[in-house]
Amino acid sequence: MNIKNILYLLGLIFFFIPWLVIFTSFGQVVIGILSYLLVAAYIYKKITDGDKFCGLCNQEFKNSVYKFTNNGKTIKICAGCQAEVRKKMSRKATKHL
Repeated sequence: MNIKNILYLLGLIFFFIPWLVIFTSFGQVVIGILSYLLVAAYIYKKITDGDKFCGLCNQEFKNSVYKFTNNGKTIKICAGCQAEVRKKMSRKATKHL
């Protein structure tokens, strides 16, 4: 879990309390909870829909995006990190020869 997801969850928790108080004061608890979940799902989709940052260095993507798979996990990485990963992989391969 990265820092962006943690901040997102903290924001939703602190946003939930006033949201629920407003709808509870009108006597519509179920509508308040359902509308909160709908808004939270929409915000989460908007945040995670277009990952615009590298999975290794957290810089914003410029032009090229590469997918890197390690131990079954696939992340998107930038061109600079792709070059570093290829260097490290070739060094490991030459050590085993």
